[in-house]
Amino acid sequence: MLILCQMTHYLSAQKMNDTVFYNLKQLLSLVQENNKDLQLVRLDLQKSNQQVALRKSKYLPRIDAFADYYWYWGSIPTYVFPESEGYVLSGGTSNGFYPVSIGLPNNLLAGVSLSQRLFEFSYLSSGKSNEIFNTIESGKIKEKKEQLFYDVAGCYYEILQLAAKEDFIDFNISRMKRMIEILNIQLKNKMTDSLHLLDLELKNTELLMKKRELISGLQLKTDYLKMLVGLPDSIVIDYSSLDYTPVLEFSADSNYSESNSQLTLLNQAQSLNDLAIKQVQSEYLPTLDFRLNFLWNSQSQDLGFFSGQAFNNNISTLGLKLNIPIYHGAEKRKKIQELEINNNILDLQKQKLQEGYQLQYSSSIKELESKTERFKHQQEITRLKKLYLEKADKLFDQGILPIKELLEAQSGFLEAQMNLAEDLFDIKLAELNYYKWSNQILTRFE
Repeated sequence: MLILCQMTHYLSAQKMNDTVFYNLKQLLSLVQENNKDLQLVRLDLQKSNQQVALRKSKYLPRIDAFADYYWYWGSIPTYVFPESEGYVLSGGTSNGFYPVSIGLPNNLLAGVSLSQRLFEFSYLSSGKSNEIFNTIESGKIKEKKEQLFYDVAGCYYEILQLAAKEDFIDFNISRMKRMIEILNIQLKNKMTDSLHLLDLELKNTELLMKKRELISGLQLKTDYLKMLVGLPDSIVIDYSSLDYTPVLEFSADSNYSESNSQLTLLNQAQSLNDLAIKQVQSEYLPTLDFRLNFLWNSQSQDLGFFSGQAFNNNISTLGLKLNIPIYHGAEKRKKIQELEINNNILDLQKQKLQEGYQLQYSSSIKELESKTERFKHQQEITRLKKLYLEKADKLFDQGILPIKELLEAQSGFLEAQMNLAEDLFDIKLAELNYYKWSNQILTRFE
């Protein structure tokens, strides 16, 4: 297309250290590697996976070791036996309560304990939780990629649109310069009024200011695009080609998908809530643990726990522990009620999201149809302006048409092309919105 051939090579003319060029496809590839927001999402997911692994660690064996030393710096504890037991313990010499000292001044108790949860009802849903977490992880990455693709593509085409405007301004500046030169000659020959020259000079100054403003806007957009894709300032991005032909006829409902990343995440959040309810319920159901305690006890008059004068005992135990919760106040009911409220909130959020997507989807179709109609109309105007210019060229070559009218014909054709370029990019942006709200961003650009 003629319009694409006249796109401005804005940044390729800049003086930079590294003249490396990127098209849209390459930029979308870079954004997946370099974008900091996407990196933060991945790190956040890694953190969530670590938290999940931490919660799962309670199902693994727990091994603890300890050593407990204590010294009775006062009296050794005394245990008082009843009269009948005291009579037996004393060999028949005691006729009343019988006090007996328990232990020695120095005591050491050391050991290793192992505890393993054998069963709790949350085990039954552990596989489902892994599946949900995997879906959430892929959903969050997909959601961020969709937004980044939308932002990068939108910024890319906005820059192209600005670059096309610079073409129009540059041509008008050149045209104005030629007309000023002609008026200077006419003024020198006293064939025109000096006010005409002043008017052209003011218009030329205005065009130069517009160009400076446009270049500033291009730079800001470019800096934002580089930030998105993670490129240094020294890199030059190529905006000179646009391999795009607008789809002037399309079926709006043929590719529409009601499934979107946000809705998927809300559904998975509800699934997590359901699992959380089961988890709360399982906390108040019986659990079974395996217990092993290897214990060693030593008593001595001094610190010689390993001498022959010490009294040592192996008091190790092996067994199972069944824990049966009976009543824990209203904890269970309140926790479940809170989770059920969360599910109700998520239901409303899903309804709101679906309604919003449907509204935006319908709006994007209407916008795309409107922009397409405008583009077709501008194509006809451009064809007409081209015919006017061809006719003006012939008349000028024959010496019939003044240069001023030829320049006006050229300006009219270029302005028509400029409007056609803007309409083209308006279609591209409208199509981008259509892809977003019909959930086709990744399928169209990946």
